[in-house]
Amino acid sequence: MSSYHQLAWRRLLPALVFAFALPCNSARAIDLRIDFESNPGSADPTGHWNTIPTGALNSSYPGLIDYQTGVASGVALLFVQAAGPGGDTLNPAWSAPPDFPSWIDPLATRDNFYTRDLDFPHAQLRFSGLDPDKTYRVEVLGSRASSTNRDSVYRVNGAFSDNLNSNPYNAYYDGYVDHEVMTWRTVTAAGGEFDLINSASGQHGYLSAMRISDEQSVLIDLGRTNRPTPGNWNNITTDRGSGGTEGPGHVLLGAVDAGGVETSIKVNVLAPFQAYNSDGVGTAQSGYPYEARTDSFATGSSFPKATIQLEGLTPGDTYDVILFGSRADTGSPPENPGETREAKYTVGGVSKNLVNTANASNVVRFYDVVANAQGHIQIDTEIAAGSFSYLGVIEVIGRFASDPVGPSFLVDFGESASGYTTGGYWNNLATDRGSGGTLLTGINGLINSLGDPTKVNLLITDDFYGRNNAGEVSDDAGFPTTAQRDSFAVASNNPAQIVLENLHPAAGYDLTFFGSRRASDAPSGNLVLDVTINGETLSLDGRGNTEDVIMFKNILPDPTGTLTIDFATSGTYGYLGAMSVTMIVPEPGSFMMMAIALVGFLGLRRRRKAGT
Repeated sequence: MSSYHQLAWRRLLPALVFAFALPCNSARAIDLRIDFESNPGSADPTGHWNTIPTGALNSSYPGLIDYQTGVASGVALLFVQAAGPGGDTLNPAWSAPPDFPSWIDPLATRDNFYTRDLDFPHAQLRFSGLDPDKTYRVEVLGSRASSTNRDSVYRVNGAFSDNLNSNPYNAYYDGYVDHEVMTWRTVTAAGGEFDLINSASGQHGYLSAMRISDEQSVLIDLGRTNRPTPGNWNNITTDRGSGGTEGPGHVLLGAVDAGGVETSIKVNVLAPFQAYNSDGVGTAQSGYPYEARTDSFATGSSFPKATIQLEGLTPGDTYDVILFGSRADTGSPPENPGETREAKYTVGGVSKNLVNTANASNVVRFYDVVANAQGHIQIDTEIAAGSFSYLGVIEVIGRFASDPVGPSFLVDFGESASGYTTGGYWNNLATDRGSGGTLLTGINGLINSLGDPTKVNLLITDDFYGRNNAGEVSDDAGFPTTAQRDSFAVASNNPAQIVLENLHPAAGYDLTFFGSRRASDAPSGNLVLDVTINGETLSLDGRGNTEDVIMFKNILPDPTGTLTIDFATSGTYGYLGAMSVTMIVPEPGSFMMMAIALVGFLGLRRRRKAGT
């Protein structure tokens, strides 16, 4: 799996030196929520909403408040062209299904302002006091519970929306029924201003609520190497038409958002897809570019379930995830339609299905998905109906850090038999010895999670007791199933030790450890792994473990670049199944030393080209 946007370390170093010389960006987050209230007697949305009572010509609202803080944002609203006051009766409030973004208070969907050719043909709203150097996300909705000829044409700075049904938007079908929200991902405010225009494209057009925020979208295109999506898209591609895409390992580092800003997001493949599909539906209703719509990755009988892990998110924060997949009908419709191929996607423990066959416009949306304690969200794709399922586009919406990111070292400890070692960009320490010592010396020259050779060595300096091949079968801890299902063991009288060599002494490292022993037939006693690094000890209970890990943050090697890791148990046995080691950017005072050594650590990461 290749041809993806990578963090190019050769180009990153001077940029980081420059970044450390600059003051921190103090621009604060913004979240403005606006209810256009034509019925002043109705209940207002809860929280710090801005309730706008009239859209009369030149009506001005200079003190819009921020939803998160409740304080004045400095943003003002002026009606350059008037909007009508809406109907005399209230609409029923939105309620699921279908789901809708959590920022929408149903009370804001009950009333609206309108446009109409006879008297208010174009409502024009001007927002001022914004930061001209920032990119904003603008979301707009209209709602009308009856009368199907209620169409609006919305424009922000003269541009149609980025998403489905951008021209026009029907307040009944798109709003009240389908809960669609018109979205502009990358609005800029030249001179601190932008305009929203709502024009009627039917009897009436409606405006019920809107939001202005600095949330970001990260757009990821999965597909064939010869069909990448241009612009600020992140491409993960393959040339493999069968036999499985590459992985496990990282396939994307430092994803850019829709405005071109690099983020800390990584994409890690835990279970690969079967192949590419280049026969998606080419029509444009999905709101995504042609190159993103018409190809995808597929699961099939040989690889029935694929798992992609989003990393670098903020633990505990919520994100929206939108998925799209398409496959042209395999028959000759309508006379001879082919089989229906349907995908089942699981995100954050919630599963939703999408018919991929002949899909030109439908997506599935997962709202408010919580990133776990490691900052991970997993996306599973499997077959719900037919012989294949497809995933072509991933859109992730939220606020993302912009910290520089690099690859990891991923190590699988355990059984040597087929099905227990981990392929792709992993390092395997494997044995068939159940006790009496693993009798392994380690690995000289670990590969990183992009598959690049490095000079970092892993040495076993105190042997493990043996291996365990009876771990719980899971990938919930963020490692592939093959890495989680087996492990090395330490016993009460048999501790172990490994040493990492040739790390950089000026850089900090984050280390994560996992181990598991199947609960159904586990030995008696406590099954706790105690890990000690630089005098700090953390413990992990392996009995029945499917998702718990222990994490050491910003650990420094010694002055020679050596890091010693001790393993013991305070019970009967302890289990070590998987380990990740990730270098982090050090403090500014030691940055230049690290920059010099990055050449040796990463071999000067090259930017990958198209092809495998």
